[in-house]
Amino acid sequence: RPVELPQATRLRIASDRAAGLSLPKIAAALNAEEVPTARGGKWYASTVTHVLQSLELDALATKAA
Repeated sequence: RPVELPQATRLRIASDRAAGLSLPKIAAALNAEEVPTARGGKWYASTVTHVLQSLELDALATKAA
């Protein structure tokens, strides 16, 4: 599926995680700031996980190219 989330949001999630924030804390911060998900729903730890996995896949694809 194509990436629908803005790159700035994706990079923010990666940065927050690299800074040591937990998945639930990242989700809570995004919800508190009313940052929309790709589908306009609420952020959950699992949603944050999916974004991080997508970033990992992007990195692998870039290495393979």
